[in-house]
Parts: sequence; C-alpha cells; structure tokens
Amino acid sequence: MSNHWSLERLGSVCTVISGQSPKAFYYNDRGIGLPFYQGKKNFTDRLLGRPSTWTTKVTKVAYGGDFLMSVRAPVGPVNQTTEKICIGRGLAAIRPSEVLNPDYLWYALLWLQRNIKGNVGAVFDSINKEAIESLEIPIFHLEEQHRIVTILDEAFEGLNQIKSSTESNIADLEEFRISFLRKVMSDWDTVELYKVATIVNGGTPNTKVVEYWGGKVQWLTPKDMGGMSRREIEQTSRTLTESGLKNSSARIVPLNSVILSTRAPIGHLAINLTPMAFNQGCRGLIPSKVLDHRFLYFVLYMNTTLLKELGTGTTFKELSATNLKLLPVQIPPITDQKRIVALLDKVFEGIEQARATYKKKLFDLNSLRLSLLQRAFSGKLT
Repeated sequence: MSNHWSLERLGSVCTVISGQSPKAFYYNDRGIGLPFYQGKKNFTDRLLGRPSTWTTKVTKVAYGGDFLMSVRAPVGPVNQTTEKICIGRGLAAIRPSEVLNPDYLWYALLWLQRNIKGNVGAVFDSINKEAIESLEIPIFHLEEQHRIVTILDEAFEGLNQIKSSTESNIADLEEFRISFLRKVMSDWDTVELYKVATIVNGGTPNTKVVEYWGGKVQWLTPKDMGGMSRREIEQTSRTLTESGLKNSSARIVPLNSVILSTRAPIGHLAINLTPMAFNQGCRGLIPSKVLDHRFLYFVLYMNTTLLKELGTGTTFKELSATNLKLLPVQIPPITDQKRIVALLDKVFEGIEQARATYKKKLFDLNSLRLSLLQRAFSGKLT
C-alpha cells in the first residue's frame, strides 16, 4: 500500500445514523411534516427522488449532502439526499467529516457495495450501524481525492452516456416488437377470448403439509416466468404430489396451453411443454381447435399493456377471470395463424439476438465501472 494513503474504518471518518421509523399513524401523502423515506424505493442514479410520504413525527434525521445506504432487502445501494429528511429503519445516513471530499465518499461507497454482507452472509438480509462503521476505505489527502474524483467523473459521464443510449436501444427493440405484432394482426375479425379458449384458475396447496410438495406435478408461479426470451417452460422450481394437487384448487392444463400471470405481476407468459399446474397468481388458457397456442401467446403478449390496465384492486392489481375472458382478440384462419407465427418467430429471433448484444454491452459497462473503482481505491488510477 502506498505511503500516501491509509485504510480507515468508515466510522472514524464519517458519522453513521441508523434510521428509525415513526408509527404509521403519523404518515401522510399531503406534504405535511418532513419528507420520510423508508428504503431504496425512491433511489435514482445518485440524488434521492421526490418523496411520496411525509411524517409529522420525526425520529432520525438526515441532512442535505448526507449519503443514504439501504440496510435491508437489498443491502448496499446508496443515494444522496439534497434536503433534510426523516429516515426509517430501512436506511442509514452516512455523513462525511472534513477529511473527506463528499464526491470521493460517493465513489468509495459504490466501491464498497461489492463486499457488503449482512447478517446471514453472502445472501444478506440486513446490515447494522456497527457493521457499516467497520467498513474500511482508503484515505488519501484531499488533493489526491479531488484528482481521483475528477478522473472518475469524466469516465463515469462517458459510461453513463453509453448506458443511456444502450438502454434506449433496448426500449426501441421492444417498441418495434409490439408495433410489428399489431401490424401483422390488424386485418382480422375480433372475438372475445372465452369463445376460443378455456380459462383455468390456479391454486396453492397448504405449504405446511410436507406430503403435498416435491412430487412429479410441475407447478408454475410468476417467478418461473420471464419475457420473450423464456417463452417455453418444461420444468418449474417447485412441484406438487398428486395429493397436493387433489387437496387444492390447482388444476393441470395440457401441454401447449398458455399460462398468464394475473397478479404480482400481470402479464408474464409461458407456453408449457408438459402438463402443468400453477398457483393462484396465474390463469391457464387452453386454446380451442380454431386457435394455435403460439398465436395465442403472441396475441396476449401484444395486449400486455391492456391486460395490466384491466387489473383491479387496491393492495395489488389483479386481472380477474371475468375481465380476461372478455378480452377482444383477433383470430384469422388457423392456416394464417401458423404462417404468422413462423414470420414472428423469425423476426423475434433477430430481435432477441440484438437484445442479447445490448444486454452484454450493459454488463460489460458495469464491469468496466467496477474495474475503474477498483483501480481508484487501490491507488492505481492514472
């Protein structure tokens, strides 16, 4: 290690304040009292986003310029507040002393994220004040801190521009996917979904009964489902026994059905390659003879935004069977459906390849960012 810097505990160069949540009775959404932040929900790239909750009872306070660390689910992300706020138990405030350039501390906290572990090791749940204070960062003299910040600011500005452009390209691909779908399906008669598909509800056996779980019945949940890149699913993360299936409202749909998540979130889709059951967060659609299952998948994908808008509820949105069955869908003759599916498969394969390239670019950008931080805080940044 260079003679020009030393490794210091964060607690020796910063003040760390653990958050404490007021009782919910004191919360409001009308701007009365002090802005209140419970966790990382309002985090942005750096500066804390606008509040959605205020409190008339103030517990722990962070001031403008303080850094906020998420201390539970997830642990480690940081942001900076620009005003006086009240912080809840999901946050800790970190206030730099005069030996630290605030921007230098910002980059140091980003660098520390890779090593932060909470109470249960690598898969962490939380981190406390003492653990934050024990984190170590290299302390250079202020002139060197300023030099490091200047280099990182310039490098990160360029990386952020590339990241923003790449994310825009990914969004453009998705817009093209939807617009292409609508174009090829714009000239057909419309019918209500229930007239061309049978809708089946899902269910969950009692999770405390061991005999209901770990059998041969595939059991899908929204967590198993993804976007267009995971269109077909053969195996699920959890399975049921025949007893579990019989003692629940779960039902099996035949292979080549389409399973749709109808809450938490609405709109995930999968084609099952084997007979499969699913939980109450999903509904299965068994296509009739006039409907190709792959065509049905594309129809539902095209209508993802509408499906979400049809969801109702206050605690969380759920798409009811009633609203789903009345969904208007365009159904051409089966031979045309198969032709359209073949075309969409070819076009979407190209889109997925381009999307994968952009995703790798984002991964590489993040790796480069981490590499720059590593060099900076090991005294090797030139």
